[in-house]
Amino acid sequence: MQVLLGVLALVAALFGVNEVLILLVAGVAGIFLYDTPAWLLKKTPMMMFFPWALFLYNFSKSSVWLDDRLVQLALFFLKVGSLIFGSGMVLFAFIQKDIVNNYGWLTQQQLIDAIAVGQMTPGPVLSSATFIGFLVSGWPGAVVATIAVFLPSFIIIVLIGPIIPRLRRSPTAQAFLKGVNAGVVALILAVSLTLFRSAIVDVWTILILAVGLIALLRYKVDSLWLVLGGAFVGLSHYFLK
Repeated sequence: MQVLLGVLALVAALFGVNEVLILLVAGVAGIFLYDTPAWLLKKTPMMMFFPWALFLYNFSKSSVWLDDRLVQLALFFLKVGSLIFGSGMVLFAFIQKDIVNNYGWLTQQQLIDAIAVGQMTPGPVLSSATFIGFLVSGWPGAVVATIAVFLPSFIIIVLIGPIIPRLRRSPTAQAFLKGVNAGVVALILAVSLTLFRSAIVDVWTILILAVGLIALLRYKVDSLWLVLGGAFVGLSHYFLK
């Protein structure tokens, strides 16, 4: 059932359904699939995680009237930091739709560059937010984006820290997480398919992709070496031309 839920979420993502809505619906569907629906009426601890994030999302969408791009950048990454779940790669699903398509602050190629930077640098993939903030508004943008994307995590931990043991024992919470996990994987696949068309453009990129997949899946090569190897091949091809 989790696979089916993921497929449905992927189809919704490819058709442009809002990412927040996909995660929420997937979570609620998980409750109905993996737990007794009656629990939904009695206690829904996981559903308390997202309302304030939805508020930030709607406010950030309506903040286009603000002239200060730093404010828009802060609101956007506060929203993203509130909704990151399971993998930092979900970050790029939000960036693809909002910063690239809606705001037009970055090009598709710059988004791909940001992903590469996130893989090369130490620390979590969320470090890409710093690079993206820099591209959008220089050093002030880098600082604002970094603070905004990490701040919600600290706030959430402070708020729910005391009840984490209860959440771990809650069948409803576990069911909700199963549904959200399926939605997260779907969002990552959707943005990967979108970026595939921009990243794989000639024979050289096809070869790099094939060798990289073999190295990753067969030999478990660290992603850092994959990125550096791809960069080396790309530079060699450029200078040979």
